[in-house]
Amino acid sequence: MKLKKFPLIVLSIVVVGCYGLAYVLAGQTLSSMLPIAVCVVCVALTGLTMWRFWRRITASEKMLVNYLCHLVVASGLLMALTFGLNSGLADGSTLHAERCVVENLRVEEHYRSNRVTRHVYRPGQKYYVHEVELRFPDGESKSLRVSGSYYRKLHRGDTININVKQGFFHLPVVCLPACGRAVKEERRR
Repeated sequence: MKLKKFPLIVLSIVVVGCYGLAYVLAGQTLSSMLPIAVCVVCVALTGLTMWRFWRRITASEKMLVNYLCHLVVASGLLMALTFGLNSGLADGSTLHAERCVVENLRVEEHYRSNRVTRHVYRPGQKYYVHEVELRFPDGESKSLRVSGSYYRKLHRGDTININVKQGFFHLPVVCLPACGRAVKEERRR
């Protein structure tokens, strides 16, 4: 491997990690489309002047190639930073329970992969992913993954309490079970 390709490989790994982190943290944020749109617009505007920086990395003088490179890399970094700061620096004193209505229950069947020989894989053990779609009092819907035992206790129309706290950028963050467990409160039938 040439030494010139090493920074590109490291940059690719960092960018994929940032997009993964942003995806996970956006799943915990109630209004996640607004910050994504703001990040992409900011990066698009800064790309008009910052595309020159990417000439050394891409080894290309074309503005479109460098602009797209800036758009992809900087968007991932800025989204991971935004959602990371919002969740990481959330104000714990604003933790409160919101009453949510269970709109839909889903079970997805997935398979782990087993390696048979080199380059040959087959479906392995089956496992299930349980998701609950909730409607919050402000009208927003959010899908959350829950455990199988908790999933079996829920029905459509149930009202449950979900712990929510105010994020650093004033975007509500849904607390995972470490912050407090969603407790089934009443059924509506």
